[in-house]
Amino acid sequence: MSRLCGLILLLFAIVASAAGSPTNDNFANGTLLEGSAVTFSGNVAGSTREPEEYTRWGYDTTIWWSWTASETGPVTIQLLAVTNSTPLCCMANLTVYGPMNLDLDFPTKLPWGIPLGVLFFDPGMLGCSLVFTGYAGSTYKFQLGSMSPQGSYAFGLIATNAPIIFRQPRDIRVSPGQCALFTVDATGVLPLHYQWQFNGSDIPGATLPFFGLTNAAFARAGDYSVVVSNATGVSTSSRAQLSVSQNETSPALSAAAFFPGDRLQFAFQGEPGRYYRIETSTNLDRWVPEAVFSFDSTVDFYPAPNPLTSVFFPSYLPTLISVPATNNIKYIRASRYSPSNEVCNLLLKEIRHAKNVFAREKRVNLVTTIGDMDIFGPAFEKPVCPTGGFYTPGKLGLPPHCGYGHVLEEPR
Repeated sequence: MSRLCGLILLLFAIVASAAGSPTNDNFANGTLLEGSAVTFSGNVAGSTREPEEYTRWGYDTTIWWSWTASETGPVTIQLLAVTNSTPLCCMANLTVYGPMNLDLDFPTKLPWGIPLGVLFFDPGMLGCSLVFTGYAGSTYKFQLGSMSPQGSYAFGLIATNAPIIFRQPRDIRVSPGQCALFTVDATGVLPLHYQWQFNGSDIPGATLPFFGLTNAAFARAGDYSVVVSNATGVSTSSRAQLSVSQNETSPALSAAAFFPGDRLQFAFQGEPGRYYRIETSTNLDRWVPEAVFSFDSTVDFYPAPNPLTSVFFPSYLPTLISVPATNNIKYIRASRYSPSNEVCNLLLKEIRHAKNVFAREKRVNLVTTIGDMDIFGPAFEKPVCPTGGFYTPGKLGLPPHCGYGHVLEEPR
């Protein structure tokens, strides 16, 4: 009887495991993708590696997709999101196999041949991508292999000649004399070239993936955009508005609700395009920055310690923010953030953006140390802090360092 019960339990476990496998667990059942612009996602929970199935690093969890190109040209696949509670989520890659691989009865027979591309990604670097040439009528297979036993991954596929702008420049509002920085994030066939424009006209020398202004004056207010080009096409970003205003609207906070996990939630209303700092106090005398906002929204699931800041950048709509609750009475206030090291702050943000672009194009992870030779050169000469401090780019997942002691607090 005990043997029978054991057999039943074993059979039940096998059936439950099979029932819990993703529908695209096996190569032959890869999810079919259609169109020249498609978003696709999948969860590796319950997935398995087929007998003799090859994975780049011996991953045991794999899922598959299949896509047929409708025309010949560059195809870009980009990492859009990762949802996973395990630190191992960063050990994964997406491999692209083409017709030559499939002619070898892939994946059950050796040799597999060289894949068209492998997207080794660190989930902290959302936006990392791979580009391959798709040929009309040819079918391509995408294999996601992960070290993690669970986790959802989302990708975007775009078949287009033009560069893909996935993070547009955003509106900025400053007071006269302040600094402003516009940035853009794009991908496609490398190298990418940039040309910033002011009210539709080229800005001489503005050929980096960012454009900074110091000592903003009323004459500099207007629309800023950037043309991104490569050997296969041209894309133009949306226009971001720079507003230069003497008048400032005081920020407003209003209680919204209690948040799960002993947190207090508030609705914040401020001027879009300005940065604000959130501070708390227990006695209305001593106020401290409430560092609860992600320094960089793309690394909030990375297993390394995530830098936090009390400074955030609101949108046009009222923004919901939350802070930890305590047993003591807690007062909360918001004020506009204006760093005393205005120009140094701008330069630190430029260096940070240059680090991110380098990492995305070279596919390095957040613990990689970025050197001067990686980001500085004729187009972007290494700046020096106006107070005399020297800059160190440092690790990708951390802010650049100013030798004078200035600290970059502003999120992306």
